[in-house]
Amino acid sequence: KIQVDKLLADAKLDIERLAKDLKQKDTLLEQSKAENFQLRKENAALALDKSDHQALFEQQFNESLAKEATFQKQLEQSKKAVEDQLNSSTSELQHMIVTVAEKEILLQESKSYVAQCKEQIATFGTKIKDQEE
Repeated sequence: KIQVDKLLADAKLDIERLAKDLKQKDTLLEQSKAENFQLRKENAALALDKSDHQALFEQQFNESLAKEATFQKQLEQSKKAVEDQLNSSTSELQHMIVTVAEKEILLQESKSYVAQCKEQIATFGTKIKDQEE
C-alpha cells in the first residue's frame, strides 16, 4: 500500500507538473495567437498601405502619361504652325522674287526704250541740223 500511495503521490506530482506545463504552454499559445493576430493586423495594414501607394503611383504615372501626351500634342501643333509659317514665308518670298524679276525685265525694257529714244532724238537732232545748214 505504501508503494501504491507513493506511486499515487508521484503520479499526482507528475499530473500537477504536467498541468503546470500545460498551463504555461497554453499561456504561450495564447501569447503566440495574440502576436500572430497583431502581425496579421500589421500585415493587412501594410498591404493596404502598399495598395494605397500602388494606387497613388499608378495615378501619378497615368497623370504623367497624360501630361506627356498633352505636351506631345502641343509640340506637334507648334511644329505644324512653324511649318505653315515657313511655307507661307517661302511662298511670299518666291512671289517677291518673281515680282523683282518681272520689275528687272521691265527696267531693262525701259532702259532699252530710253536708249532707242535717245538714239532717235540724236538722229532727229542730226537731221534737223542738216536741214538748217
